[in-house]
Amino acid sequence: MVVGEGIMLRPGRIGWSWLFALGVVALLGWFWLRDPVGSCVDAGWASGVSLGEDDDSGPALIAYRRYYGDRDAGILVVNTSSGDVQELIRGDFGSELAWSPDGAHIAFTFKPSPWDKQLMVMDRDGANQKKLTGDDVLVGGAMAWSPDGSELAFSGGFVGSETAGIGVLVTDRNGTDVRELVGGFDAVDDLAWSPDGRHIAFGGWMRNLEDTKGVSSGGGSLVNVNLVAVTSFIPLDVFVMEADGTNLRELTGGRNPEWSPDGGRILFSSIAIGPFGVVELETGSIRRLTQDLPGFAERVCPSGHCTLDTFDPTEVRFGAASWSPDGEHILFSADRDGDSDLFLMNAAGATCQLTDNYSQDWYAAWSPDGSRIAFSSDRDGEFQIYVMNADGTAVTKVSDGDGFVSNLVWSRGKAG
Repeated sequence: MVVGEGIMLRPGRIGWSWLFALGVVALLGWFWLRDPVGSCVDAGWASGVSLGEDDDSGPALIAYRRYYGDRDAGILVVNTSSGDVQELIRGDFGSELAWSPDGAHIAFTFKPSPWDKQLMVMDRDGANQKKLTGDDVLVGGAMAWSPDGSELAFSGGFVGSETAGIGVLVTDRNGTDVRELVGGFDAVDDLAWSPDGRHIAFGGWMRNLEDTKGVSSGGGSLVNVNLVAVTSFIPLDVFVMEADGTNLRELTGGRNPEWSPDGGRILFSSIAIGPFGVVELETGSIRRLTQDLPGFAERVCPSGHCTLDTFDPTEVRFGAASWSPDGEHILFSADRDGDSDLFLMNAAGATCQLTDNYSQDWYAAWSPDGSRIAFSSDRDGEFQIYVMNADGTAVTKVSDGDGFVSNLVWSRGKAG
């Protein structure tokens, strides 16, 4: 009877094993259907992404900001070839950094007090630090060099100006000619100079748009509230104007404008459409990029307004996006599973995943030749700078030290 009972029990055990196996297969299948985004080294991606393993013509310097806490930060430069790190200056700095096109100078903002910010520039080795703005200028949080390096546009305004609010100002690289291009905004951020130097795009917000002279509404304007910047919930619109401040027009709701290398399109972020889109400069037509991609949730906010109360941490959080130097790919960060990873999108809208771990990978930036990507990650405990090939291979840590690393900017000039 004991043997017989044992034989009688075996089919039951086999049945439970089959049920367990089927459950595992079903669970894996659910994850596969839910998360179909493949690695960027998969077939069809590696051939379309410049690797650059044999290309040493690209720049080797990256400037970045390291925050130590309590109004103490440093601006550092790392040589990605040698790993040498140099702290250029230390103090209370804004997060804005911008290399001049020739790689000889770095523009940054200095905060002598919590309520004051000044625009400054220094040589790439930290020498010849110079203030470009005086006490009569209010400096905001965005800057961009002109393509020829002769001028620096920044957000801000003049103290006591008849123009209410802030706008976009420009100065020469010596700070001797500071002038306002446009004013009247309540918020200005994310400046971008077109590759040919003829236009400036920016994210702006004003309560009464019709009060600003010369503003025309572009085709395809969309309502948008952006949540890409975690600390900012101001609804911005993408504006574009001539480099002399004329012909200001609104293109679409959104922020973080970045020009395509050919200068005909502007990439922007917008929760309203997906969260990334591309707007054609001439026609104003808009193409949504990521809203309908498998594996990425769509964020919906009541009445088109996202606030801290309606921000759902279980949904996908997207970081800023940027064009590859050849205009064929878009790099962005996204948090789908509790940590931020890096992704690529090609011209057809297909997406692949560059990094996949339990750490925060963000603040990604293309090298000017498009062969490499730098990013900040805490995969080894402290936030450091890592560099990898454009398909996600050959990941190398190039910095060391304590403190939070952000705002990575490649130099366009070869390291000396």
